[in-house]
Amino acid sequence: MVQSLWQCPRKRPLALGAGFHNNIGVNRRTLCAMGLVLCLCGTTRAQSANPAAGKMESLAHLGSVEKVYVSLPVVPPVGGLVLVHDWWGLTGALAKTADALAGEGYIVVAVDFYDRKVPKTTAEAQVSMSEINRPGALRIIHSAIRLLHEDRRFQVEKIGIIGWSMGAGLALESAIGNPNIDACVLYYGPVVLDEDRLRQLHGPVLGIYGTRDTWITPEITGSFRKALRAAGVQFEFLELDAPHMFATPASADYDAKATARARLRVSSFLKKNVFVVIAPPVRLPPGRGR
Repeated sequence: MVQSLWQCPRKRPLALGAGFHNNIGVNRRTLCAMGLVLCLCGTTRAQSANPAAGKMESLAHLGSVEKVYVSLPVVPPVGGLVLVHDWWGLTGALAKTADALAGEGYIVVAVDFYDRKVPKTTAEAQVSMSEINRPGALRIIHSAIRLLHEDRRFQVEKIGIIGWSMGAGLALESAIGNPNIDACVLYYGPVVLDEDRLRQLHGPVLGIYGTRDTWITPEITGSFRKALRAAGVQFEFLELDAPHMFATPASADYDAKATARARLRVSSFLKKNVFVVIAPPVRLPPGRGR
């Protein structure tokens, strides 16, 4: 049987110390409750981990020919994340974002619609985006979600999805009707206004937008806010004084300060909705707990 890389099979008993291993097992949710004090104190083993560079991994075992960028934490994972790029593709900056999130304890899978080709100009990026096969892109995203949900090496408890610009639209589409997605982070991307479809979301939404965006305008985000509220979806918005694609370093509109503010909000949102605290082993004196 294939074990998790951290020897923590999802929803299977975990032994707690030498005094417990013969009689008592607890699952991850029990560990969450036991570890709550760590969360309240503001420190966890996962948060103290240094991010390490990830690597490309094939999805062949899931029936897909594509590869994704996978970045792993150095401690038992607190959740899984799927990252969906904008028209600039899977850039080095996005890989670093994946590594940084892995440093917070998440298993991060970044999809790649361009087969490792990165546009060098805005014109090239526009052409690359126009050549994307939408059903194929959604299939790649679903394969990435399956990787986190089904691969016995990982076995995370919760999964979030983060998308930028066109990737935000694809992320939202992928989350609708998918019970394996527990939270969505949408950076200035296309929206869905159909309330019946929005009711098929299985977790909260964080929308991040620029008030000077001329593509996803404040009027569009306002309509999205109304639709989410009418559909009964839990959501929060962060609206910054910035243009479109302000969080993409390859963009001429990149704004480091706005990006940093958004990143803090994303970290807080993920901690509330995806982060599952893993408590350290509890060791009792000999003879106790038997």
